[in-house]
Amino acid sequence: MTQNPSSENRPGHSRRTRLIGLLVALLVIAVAATMIWRQTRDVPQAATGSPASLAPASSASATPTPTPSPTPSRAAVPAGCMAKQQPITPSTMKIDRMKVSSPVLSLGLDADNAAAAPPKDEPTTTAWYNRGPRPGSAKGKVVLTIHTYHKGGALGNELRQPGSGLTKGDLIRMTDSSGRQACYRYDHNVKVMVKDYDPDSDIIYDDHGRPMLAIVICWDYDASRNDWDSRIVFYATPVTA
Repeated sequence: MTQNPSSENRPGHSRRTRLIGLLVALLVIAVAATMIWRQTRDVPQAATGSPASLAPASSASATPTPTPSPTPSRAAVPAGCMAKQQPITPSTMKIDRMKVSSPVLSLGLDADNAAAAPPKDEPTTTAWYNRGPRPGSAKGKVVLTIHTYHKGGALGNELRQPGSGLTKGDLIRMTDSSGRQACYRYDHNVKVMVKDYDPDSDIIYDDHGRPMLAIVICWDYDASRNDWDSRIVFYATPVTA
């Protein structure tokens, strides 16, 4: 009697077994590949073309030089300025940014008992009031006077010129005949109306207060009187170490 072939010997069953084995093998390979990819993905790679890394990269064997931590310090004193100011008798005033270089005259009081101004035909000359503190003094206002012309063209007009005149932070150098420089930085200005001026105030004259430079110019020309209605006072503070 002929027996029916068992299921293990059927051709179709053999093909299915091989197919299942192949699928299992592919699945194992896929899982292994995924694990390897994840491991390599987590390893940091060297950056290239980073805009923050402009310097050449050091070799792997090189020991990096430690970067020193910055230490707090005061602003550097500009070249030429005395680090510790001492009183000087000025011969020149310079304003770096404005490229101003003005000869300085040592003058006392005028006929009205005010700080004398330079001769009227010297539009770019500065007068230092020699009865007050000298540039570089430890206290008081150093008073300078400069002309303003109502038609323009004097140093006073230049100092007050919008956009190009004295600007906060401008460096002012007062230099003596030996080259020593007492330096100041411009800070602010005030307008004083002549009719309101109190001669007992310290707006201009002050021998004992904080050290300061006070540059005085005429302003607000009145053509009907051929005179000026106000004064502008530019204040600057000493530059020291």
